[in-house]
Amino acid sequence: MNVLSQNYWKNDLFGVWGFYWSEKNMFKILENKLVFIEKYIKICIKYGINIPIDFCDSNNLDIVKDLFFYRLNKTLTKDKEWYMLFKLYNNGNMLYPIFPCLLYIKNDKNIFSDNYIGVEELTTYNQENITKKNFSELIKIWTYINVDDTNPTITFYLNTNAFFSELESYSYEQGKTILIDNSDLAYLNTTRFNSFIRDLTILFFEFGADEFDFSDEKGISELYDDIYLKIKGEVVFYEDIYDLLPEEHKYKPFEEIKVELDNTNYKRYVENKNN
Repeated sequence: MNVLSQNYWKNDLFGVWGFYWSEKNMFKILENKLVFIEKYIKICIKYGINIPIDFCDSNNLDIVKDLFFYRLNKTLTKDKEWYMLFKLYNNGNMLYPIFPCLLYIKNDKNIFSDNYIGVEELTTYNQENITKKNFSELIKIWTYINVDDTNPTITFYLNTNAFFSELESYSYEQGKTILIDNSDLAYLNTTRFNSFIRDLTILFFEFGADEFDFSDEKGISELYDDIYLKIKGEVVFYEDIYDLLPEEHKYKPFEEIKVELDNTNYKRYVENKNN
């Protein structure tokens, strides 16, 4: 029987990506919030990472809705209460905001996908789970602006090892730590995560971010290359493997959603940092 590597997924803090705005540049995001959020939502749905709850149960990919933006406009009127993305995902029926991710898992014969909010007992996104059950989210996001309207920050916390191509587990039978190969699922999950992080980084710099930081919380740098996760020793993005996947394993919103991104600011940031 094949090893079901998702059985070795766990919740713990593995990485943090932080994006920061100076007082000089904060106007670029604060004065263009709806345009920014529209692009942010499209990126989330395009890669199936941190899927907005509004669309988690829907196949409707037309995210530019008058009603949706009316709700956003009502929510985002006070810059001094700029928990922007928390408010975007918030729903009065839930204990707190959640961020489902579409993850591929496998059984003895097949690979299939579902929207998950936690990996302990593979907690799927449904009304019972989000209102009654405590769980550790896969990816947490925190957005903040100081009360004097300075220094916005957006921070992503990776709270699972599900995206790593190798997983550590202690074998009581062997009396030692062993490695579990998670690469077959990583090619379907981690590639989307890498593309998600790349596009978000470009987006944040497009809207004025002027500093960025990444922290490998477990000191397992061999699993990272810069800000991305490696699969079998190399960084692979979703577009690198999408055309090679069988149709049943293709995440279709990747080709259906188009997002125009300007990488000028991010390229300048990288060049300046390397000089």
